Amino acid sequence: MYAYKLFIIYIKPIFIRKDTAKDFQWRIRNLNFPKENFLVELDKNKDDIVIKTVNKKYYKRYDIPDLKRLKIPLDENNLKINFQNNTLIISVIIHILYIISIK
Repeated sequence: MYAYKLFIIYIKPIFIRKDTAKDFQWRIRNLNFPKENFLVELDKNKDDIVIKTVNKKYYKRYDIPDLKRLKIPLDENNLKINFQNNTLIISVIIHILYIISIK
């Protein structure tokens, strides 16, 4: 009777920056992989955040110009990672006292 065609729609991940008063925050939406598939690492040599998947389908490097401008080094203790609703949320907590002490 009716002919149905199935279309696979591939939606690219969307990278959004959403800062709060306490941290710099990035959201990567439309990720169709489970939480266990993601690895988030810090590259101390280049001061980048590296996001990759175990199955090697996604790999991105993000630098944080605001931290470089404020001369705040990346630290694993300040990195917070959350995954909900197909969105990977990466937060880098900034300490107000650290910024004031630089000035």
